[in-house]
This record gives sequence, C-alpha cells and structure tokens, in this order.
Amino acid sequence: MPTQKSLELRGKMLGVRLQEAREACGKTRRQCAQAMGISPARLGAYETGARSISLPELEVLAYLSDQPLSTLLGTRSAEAASRPARADFVQLIALRQRMVGTRLVEMRKKLGQTRDALAATTGLGVSRLAAFETGRQPIPIPVLEDLAAALGTTLQSFFVASGPVGERVSLLDSFDQFGRMAPEVRDFVTQPVNEPYLRLAMRMSQLSAERLRNIAEGLLEITL
Repeated sequence: MPTQKSLELRGKMLGVRLQEAREACGKTRRQCAQAMGISPARLGAYETGARSISLPELEVLAYLSDQPLSTLLGTRSAEAASRPARADFVQLIALRQRMVGTRLVEMRKKLGQTRDALAATTGLGVSRLAAFETGRQPIPIPVLEDLAAALGTTLQSFFVASGPVGERVSLLDSFDQFGRMAPEVRDFVTQPVNEPYLRLAMRMSQLSAERLRNIAEGLLEITL
C-alpha cells in the first residue's frame, strides 16, 4: 500500500515539472488557471506539491504548454513552446473527469473487484473512491497511478486521443516517441518510397501468430 509520504513526494516532483513547463512557454499562473477554470492559488498549490493535479487538468496544461504528457509526468524531458489557449477548457476538464471515473469503474468491474476492496487495497476511503468514480472529485495523479497499479494497468490506459486537446497531446507524444527512434529508423520511416513496406508491416502486425507462421513457411518453400 502506498504511503502518504510517497504520495506527497511524487506530487512535489510533478509540481516542479508543471511550473517549469508553464514558465518555459511564457504563460503566467493566472493565464493557465483562468483557462482551466480554477484559481491561481489552486494552480500554485499544484506547482508546489501542496495539492496533486488530476489527469484531465494535466492534459489541458500539456496542451497549453505544448508539451507531451510524458514530459510533465517525468518520463521524458523536452523543451516547451508557447501555444495559444482554446476556449471551453473548463467543460473539457469536467467531461474528462467523468470519463476517467467511468474508465476506473469499468476496469474495476472487469476484474470483479468491489469498490470496498479497491478502496482497502489503495488506502482510500470508500466515499472518496465513489467521488472519483462518479467524476464528482478530480483524481490526483499519484492516486490515479496507484489505482491503475492496483487494477493491473498503468496511467496511460486513461489517456485519450480524441478531441482538440487529446489530439494535440497525442500528436506531441507521437513526435516524442519518433524522436527517440534510432536515426536510421527515422530516416526509413520518413522516406515516401518506403510507405508500402510500412503499410505491409501494419497489416502483418494485426495477423495472428499462426497466420504469420504459415506465411513464413510458404516463403521458405518458395526460396528452397
């Protein structure tokens, strides 16, 4: 079971990255807080680690600072770039909050776990977990990480790639992953002449192991 000290430490580390990303893109705390529909004091609490941000709020900050989620979560470092804010972030955060809660319920029920059992495993009160699952209360990132681990999954399983923010954040993460590829692989992928091979690889990745084995055996017979 995660300790309170562990949750606080992870929250503080996350807060430092949030402040660095915001300052690097030239946005004030008030600007970001206004876009998110929260007070500057609350955003300040996120940045100092006094409170932990929720995933929907983190997604909007990733969008505002033009950063991949992996950077804000500390799994990848990158330079921030400014990006103009969009409207309706407040409604988006509220919607994503409910979506995260719904996803949490789906995962729990799929494993046959009761709310009481999951609350006991993660050290949360049942009423607090209920508030998370119904979207009435945002789930702090460290807590969501622990809930995901208790359900045998990761924080990434709560991400979405739809909507203006989700699409942008997903695109940034894709660029981030592309940048980590070996230079020769990036060169191969970006050559238009190699597109047929990439499409073939995509189709083959969807085949079963048995089907791939049959294809390999057929090619072997041809070459013999």
